[in-house]
Amino acid sequence: MNETIELGDHQFKPFISNEEIVKRIDELALEIQSSYAESEIPIFLTVLNGAFRFASALVNAYQNELQTEFVKVKSYEGMKSSTLSLDMELPDIFENRHVVIIEDIVDTGQTISFLKQLPQLKNIKSLKIASLLFKPDAFLGSESPNFVGFSISNLFVVGYGLDYMEKGRALNHIYQLHS
Repeated sequence: MNETIELGDHQFKPFISNEEIVKRIDELALEIQSSYAESEIPIFLTVLNGAFRFASALVNAYQNELQTEFVKVKSYEGMKSSTLSLDMELPDIFENRHVVIIEDIVDTGQTISFLKQLPQLKNIKSLKIASLLFKPDAFLGSESPNFVGFSISNLFVVGYGLDYMEKGRALNHIYQLHS
């Protein structure tokens, strides 16, 4: 993981190793598990595309029963990034259930705020957020994620599901933009 990589017109340097990521995900799975009684089966709602890899590892490490669902939130290109819409519909299965939204990265918190407003998530027992990465300096939301893998400064990062122009998602490590 010592080498700088190039994606498109930018170079990225090593930031968080795969070993650190895997270890932290195992710890997060235990933290989430301890939040629910064994009889409570949470729904892990994964935000695609970025969080797929984190969610897969988290589900693998989670030792109790759970249910998985997916949502894809789209930001319109060429317009403000705050214009969000669903790119796939959510089923009506969340009522009276515990929901854990799985995110790859929470920076401003706009995606989480958007999801909390969905009618399907109105009559749930509880809502918690698990994010592999969290940027507290960029966060504009009212509630920080409940479960955070790594808090980072306001860096641009790729790898482990995160991309730059659809490149870098398959990288095993996380890299930061080289300045």
